[in-house]
Amino acid sequence: MGELLKSGDCLSENNTKTLSTLDERSKDFQKRLRSEATKEAYSSDWKAFTDWASGLDLDFLPARPSTVRRYITHLAHDRGRAASTISRALTSIRQAHQTLELTNPTISPEVVETWKGIKRELGTAQKRAKPLLLADLRKVIDGTRPTFLGRRDAALLLVGWAAALRRSEIIALDFEHVEFVPEGMIITIPKSKTDQEGEGYRLGIPLAREERFCPTKRLEKWITLARIESGPLFFAIGTPGKKWIAKIDERRRIAPRLVNAIIKRRLERAGFTARGYSGHSLRAGFVTSAATQEMPEYLIQIHTRHRTTKVLREYIRQGNLFTLNPLSTLL
Repeated sequence: MGELLKSGDCLSENNTKTLSTLDERSKDFQKRLRSEATKEAYSSDWKAFTDWASGLDLDFLPARPSTVRRYITHLAHDRGRAASTISRALTSIRQAHQTLELTNPTISPEVVETWKGIKRELGTAQKRAKPLLLADLRKVIDGTRPTFLGRRDAALLLVGWAAALRRSEIIALDFEHVEFVPEGMIITIPKSKTDQEGEGYRLGIPLAREERFCPTKRLEKWITLARIESGPLFFAIGTPGKKWIAKIDERRRIAPRLVNAIIKRRLERAGFTARGYSGHSLRAGFVTSAATQEMPEYLIQIHTRHRTTKVLREYIRQGNLFTLNPLSTLL
């Protein structure tokens, strides 16, 4: 047999263009691997690292292991950052080097040992959002005025709480994801943190006993008032005090930070201290409230879409510190 031809010997101009197109599409698919919020966080962490290194005339791409070791020490000792924040910084440094096929400095012994020492010093327990419990949510809703902004916020809070939505899931909700039925409504969550492939999840939200606290009724009224026929359910309508409302065809989804702001603002107006609350407080509040009512764990997990019970049980333990406490029968 003759000498085997190399693949590049027979490439025509059309084949070259085809392969080039496939390469570009492959890059697009790779970009979809992480959510926009995650990519934004990595980008912010990488910029913080490069700014710090540049200020000290240190190379950052590629970065020496000693540079990374000093940086995470700086974050822990000088900046007082949490272990979770430092972990994400290391991930962003690793990702930047892997993308350019450079040696990963985060796996060097001096970085690994320093990181282990930091974790032992700081602890790795994550700071959890304070749960917005059902009784407090009702007080917040009662304190929300029937303005255009108030109706949006009330619908967002009730739907986010009842469906145990993550902040990203609240933002991503479209008109097309909601189906109103006699029993209440069915919400389709197209993609989430635990469903990156977008298989989707259908969630039933039954009608509430009291209409003013009913997620379905509140959302129906908001859709009618805002004349929503497609696109995002919760869109930016300006800041309090401003009478600006986007045209129907120019509406933008609310930003992640705005979900946090809405929760904090409504809590403060209802007389609560907003410290410790965030966009995750709605989801945490549902889980904790369900746990205090001794709802079976498996039912809570089905509703919240947790893949495992590890994280779920953290909320359940918090909710049952007193209700399922053995001391309650001894004291």
